[in-house]
Amino acid sequence: ALSARVGDPAVRQVVLTIERNLSAPLTTSELASVVNVGRRQLERKFRQEMNVGVQEFIRDMRLTVARDKVLHTGQSMTDIAYECGFKSHTHFSAPSSAYRQNPCVRRPRTTSGYRRTTGGKT
Repeated sequence: ALSARVGDPAVRQVVLTIERNLSAPLTTSELASVVNVGRRQLERKFRQEMNVGVQEFIRDMRLTVARDKVLHTGQSMTDIAYECGFKSHTHFSAPSSAYRQNPCVRRPRTTSGYRRTTGGKT
């Protein structure tokens, strides 16, 4: 887990909380209360330790986990989206600025050459 490699104890606890609650909506204020610091103090500590803001980190982690699920599971895009904390599959399917590609495009094709989908749609 990424949290094991974080030096600052408060940031480590926040990263662990994010990892454990990836599907939940997480605000910086809620995460700050987990470690008993103010929102702005957490933002500073987090940026200093992780080189990104809290919400950017959450988004990047969700995209990374979702991308791995797209590539390595047969789960539907809708299931992956909800498991990774996206409000809907449309939020997840929109091209990501971090990856500059729609997550659906990267899904491996089946032997027939078509993407595996649910509901009979291709």
